[in-house]
Parts: sequence; structure tokens; C-alpha cells
Amino acid sequence: MKVNNAVVVSSHRFYISKEDKKKVWDYAQSAFDVYQSEITGMMVVLQDAEGDYIMQDPVILKQEVSGGTCEIDEDEMAMYTCKMMSKYSGQEVRFLWWHSHHNMGVFWSSTDDKNILVNKTQDFNLSLVVGLDGDYLLRLQFFEPVETYVNTEMHVLGQDSGVPDDITKEVKELCHKTTYAVTRPIHTHQAQLPLSANKTNGYGYQYSAYDEGQDVYGMSYGSYGMSKHYNNEYKEYVDLDVVPEAIMDKATKILNSLLDECYDLSAERIESNQALDIWRKKIQNVEKLVRPHGLGIREYKTSKTLSHALYTLWPDDFFYELKKETSLV
Repeated sequence: MKVNNAVVVSSHRFYISKEDKKKVWDYAQSAFDVYQSEITGMMVVLQDAEGDYIMQDPVILKQEVSGGTCEIDEDEMAMYTCKMMSKYSGQEVRFLWWHSHHNMGVFWSSTDDKNILVNKTQDFNLSLVVGLDGDYLLRLQFFEPVETYVNTEMHVLGQDSGVPDDITKEVKELCHKTTYAVTRPIHTHQAQLPLSANKTNGYGYQYSAYDEGQDVYGMSYGSYGMSKHYNNEYKEYVDLDVVPEAIMDKATKILNSLLDECYDLSAERIESNQALDIWRKKIQNVEKLVRPHGLGIREYKTSKTLSHALYTLWPDDFFYELKKETSLV
């Protein structure tokens, strides 16, 4: 008989110390102050004797950041996972992936969904998104007996204060802002999540490898390298490989630069159509590259729909197959 993990786990509480909670928001604030960007990191999650979960040791790793994306270095992630499993040897260790949405509000974007769902476990994984205004969403993603998730409360005491100098120094050392953060395949938007125990690596530590595509660290590097990209926003598959690699690389570079340019505009300018005007003018350079190969770029008729796309879509999601012409109105 299968146990409903959503009911069992949701009955327990999730705690974080005021110091660790402050550190996460300090990272987010510093990344915005220095780079006007998002930032991503990891935390360890341990279960106490009462069955509640303690979220602790928030860190950031070497990463590429921009206005709407952040990508952790794969080698850094692997080393971090080994280090934490060694530090907490003998305990059942889970990992929580967190990232910031600075001033645009907290929600689960299609990008977030993809990163969370690709890291399947036999029970659940944990994710946290934070906003600079103090808002957050703590997500418990369940996979058995059905795939579903719940947002739950994070219990914490204490008040926050300003960002310490050592936090800003660490952000500057480990984060590097680029005008575009992804190359073909353009699917590795955010960090892949190391998961809890299931398989043993050479060090004798247990790692999840519930999906056969994962390695012994529970990672899924390159797992998006498929011939057809699934667009969660529009519920369709788009064959990106119809475009020659060199041409798609060029189109992707132009697209990501344009996404950053439009994203960095203030909300007031977006409402005044400045972002939409820039988008319509410059996106034609991408359209000219991919249209001869059967792909188009989605059309946005209002500033509101463009703004929604900038905040929620992957770069891949802006492409569509010409035989499936779709417009967001």
C-alpha cells in the first residue's frame, strides 16, 4: 500500500533560524544592489526527533547571474554536495534549492517548475523563492503516489537588519553578471537539485538517483539535451534542432541580450510601451535567422503580455513551430 507523502510530510513543520533566514535575504538584497539580478543557492535540510524539518547552512556557489536567470557552476555544485554529505555523515540529508525574485513578486515560474520536476525523488523535494519585500514561497513537491505540490509555512523568529559587508563581498566574488547566461542547449537555466539518499557513490555516501538519467550525486546535468523542447506555458513541444547549431547559437545570443535589455526596464517604462517597442524592433533579427528553418518568435501585442513573458518564460519558450502559430494576447 502506498503512503500519501503529501499528508504525512505536510503535518510537520519547517524551521529556519533567524540568522540563516537573514542570510538568505541578505544574499538576495546584495545581488540586487550589486548586479540588479536574481541569485540562487542551496541549503541543507535535516529532520529532528519530532519529525519536523530544520533548514540550515544557506550558501551561494559560483554562478552566472542576470536580470531573470542564474546558473550555478556544475563542478561547484558537485563539490558542495560531497562536502555537505561528509559534514552530516550518518544523517539523512536533504537539499533545498532557493533563489530570489527581487522586486517582481514571488511565484513559481515555468522555469522553476522545470527545475523542480526534473529532480524526481521517491517522496518529495524542497524549494524556496524569496522576494526583497520579505515575501516567500516554500514548496513541497511530491512525486508519489501522485505528482503534486503544496506551499507551506516557514517558521522563524527574529527581525532582519541591513546587509553585512561580508555578504556583499561574497556575492561579488562568486557571482558574475553576463548579458546572456545560456548557450545551446539553452535549457540549463538554474541549478539542478541534489536530492536525498537512494544510491551510493565512491565515497560511501547515499545520493538519490531515482531517475536513471541522474548521476550518483543526484544531479541531472545535461538532462534537457533533447531534440524537442517542452514548452510548459503553451503545453507543446518545439523541435529546436531543426535550426543548425551555429545559427541557433547566434539567434540565442541575440535573444538573451534582448531579454535582459527589456527585463531591466522599469515597470513604468514597460507600461509606457518602451520595452514593447524595443522588442518589436530587435526581435526581427532573431526571426530572420530561424524562420527559414521552420521556427518563429511568439508575438506580444501588449506591454502586459510581454512583461508576463519576460518574468515567466525560458528563452526556449519564445520559439514556436510555424505550423503551430500561436499568439499571446
